Amino acid sequence: DETTDLIKAKYLHLRSHKKPKEPVIMLYDETAGGLVIPTNEIVSQKNYEKEQAFIEVLIKILSKEAFINQKDLSEKLMKELKLTKTTALRRIDELLNGIYNGYTFKRENKKGGRYYLDNQQENEKDLF
Repeated sequence: DETTDLIKAKYLHLRSHKKPKEPVIMLYDETAGGLVIPTNEIVSQKNYEKEQAFIEVLIKILSKEAFINQKDLSEKLMKELKLTKTTALRRIDELLNGIYNGYTFKRENKKGGRYYLDNQQENEKDLF
């Protein structure tokens, strides 16, 4: 993975054993001069940084356009972050209705519709 520098190795086939379900995660270490298995903290930190980068790009795209349809949003994310369409759509669905940097990422209706950011801070000001 270019954004996290983590390497996931999956077993495609094993002759003598049942293949493990979980991939082996490795990281290149300069001091060791090769691949090492990182600690869970390092993997968590790298994944957190990757998610934050995705959220920043998502907010940047949606702050330029008030509403955007799924096709256009996924294409922009694919271009900006070098993702596949399936990965972009999966991450969009995972972040839906979550609060990020004071914004709520929403969709107009359940089937299709356009995506937008709802500014939580402005909505709280309207209440008082």
